[in-house]
Amino acid sequence: MGVTMSQTYRIVKRLAFTRECSLCPPGTSSEGGAAECIPCAPGYFSPKGAAKCGKCPQTHFSGPKAEHCLERPACRFTDFYPVTEPCINGTTRTIYKKIQPALCRDDIPESVKLPPPSAFRPCPPCNPGMAKDAKGICAFCPAQHFSQGEGQLVINDD
Repeated sequence: MGVTMSQTYRIVKRLAFTRECSLCPPGTSSEGGAAECIPCAPGYFSPKGAAKCGKCPQTHFSGPKAEHCLERPACRFTDFYPVTEPCINGTTRTIYKKIQPALCRDDIPESVKLPPPSAFRPCPPCNPGMAKDAKGICAFCPAQHFSQGEGQLVINDD
């Protein structure tokens, strides 16, 4: 991958009358003179004994403490989830978003593309104990009021 790694050793503490330098394990790094190895962050990697963690290429990914990067797979339909937008003027629709962190690639031929938004549709009724406010958004009824979920939030003090 074109990343050069130098080997670094760590001091093992808490051993009576002995000090020993050991290579940092894979997925960690340490510059000279350090007392411990630092884990690589997600998106970075390191082999055993690395002085620094290397960054994964754009087409690859890694979790924390990774020894190597993995190729990002093509997107599948299961990489997206539906989100119902808030009601505006009595209508709503469903849009789709990528599951985060987004690991899949949509730039390769076999990838499933992000689905388009659905058509606008009327908003569903509110749950019991709620009614639509002036903006068409479900809101809880105030104390001493009730609703079966239909209609507008109108407060009559009669």
